[in-house]
Amino acid sequence: MDCPLPAQYSMNFLNSQFTKSIDQHINAIHSDLVAFRKCLHRIPELAFEEIETTRQLREQVELLGLNVDHEKFDTGFVVDVENNPEGKSLPLVCLRADIDAVNNSDEKECDYKSQNRGAMHGCGHDVHATILLGALSALAKQKNQPNSPEFHVRAIFQPAEENACGARYMMKLGTIDGADSIFALHVDPRLDCGVVAVQSGPITALCDEVEIVIEGQSGHAARPYESIDPIQAAAQLINAIYVNVPRSIDPRKGIVITFGSVDAGNSHNVIPNRCSILGTIRCHDAVQRQLGIESLRRTVDGIAKATNTKIELNLGKHLPAVNNSPQLYEIAHRAGVQTVGENNVIPIELPSLGGEDFAFYQTKIPGFLIRVGSSSPELGYPPLHSSRFDVEPDTIRVGVGLMTRCALLASQNRGIQS
Repeated sequence: MDCPLPAQYSMNFLNSQFTKSIDQHINAIHSDLVAFRKCLHRIPELAFEEIETTRQLREQVELLGLNVDHEKFDTGFVVDVENNPEGKSLPLVCLRADIDAVNNSDEKECDYKSQNRGAMHGCGHDVHATILLGALSALAKQKNQPNSPEFHVRAIFQPAEENACGARYMMKLGTIDGADSIFALHVDPRLDCGVVAVQSGPITALCDEVEIVIEGQSGHAARPYESIDPIQAAAQLINAIYVNVPRSIDPRKGIVITFGSVDAGNSHNVIPNRCSILGTIRCHDAVQRQLGIESLRRTVDGIAKATNTKIELNLGKHLPAVNNSPQLYEIAHRAGVQTVGENNVIPIELPSLGGEDFAFYQTKIPGFLIRVGSSSPELGYPPLHSSRFDVEPDTIRVGVGLMTRCALLASQNRGIQS
């Protein structure tokens, strides 16, 4: 599928020759970026384990002649690129890409299939990181060039998005101190490559981790009446939660609770003492979130009494919703139009029930996350986190054009306020 960038755009502060040079550079490096993305796709690493991923990215950034700030980071890094020959005080615009993988097995048949068992780039973070590398290359190419606009851009290669810890880790180390705005993108396999979706306001869900521990009493599988079976309690509890919690709130508001892990015992004929269940609860409204949690607690208490088990409910990390700044909407929308054309920029009709730790940056500075179409009928629209997830290669070309333009447009927008 071909999604070439148009040769020229009407940017208020840029002449057509400059925009043409940006697009020519992006097109020139596209094949190298596609090859590098495949390299990252082969070596997926889980949250805070992105050692080789970080090394590969650093190596490529340093080849651009940029100085990488990495010593204070275990994984991930930041790098600034600036065109400021007169030493002015410029807005600091951040571009962020996550770099970690998901805990899943890669079942695709291709030459860039994951080589690391139990890890794969099923959420497109290899694509995000490659796009940010390409944007850095496009911006670095414009330093000290005639008619180039002034800019100060900071690229944040962030670890550990999947466990919702990476953004806070990078913020704690000062990555957005003094910044005026921050932009990111996320591939969207529900949309065709060449389509860009932008929307101000909330676009993801409030998300809480859920851990449930059921304590029973072990015994022989032939004599369950002599034991207290935590597995049958878990089966009842999961079904009861799936029914009760969604029916406890206004269905127009939407809530979803999903369990992704049930762990108990290790034998065919032994009823275990303990069963643990891990999952998430997600919704769009803080009031409905509280109602859902209260229903969850009541259901846990009821099943504990009914099964004579002891059940402990713990809520783990809380993730706020990504809330796109209305003040940055025009920048994101204009960048989309200039990258893929007005007919291919669409609104996000409904917020996702997914979570994204980009939201933590937005609690400190104005931020905007853009969804970028990454699939096609030929690819088959494989969903995020699936074992066959992949993207159309030209997603990278679109993403680089989009992020480069967001950086340049935001660099001219002084005094942004959330």
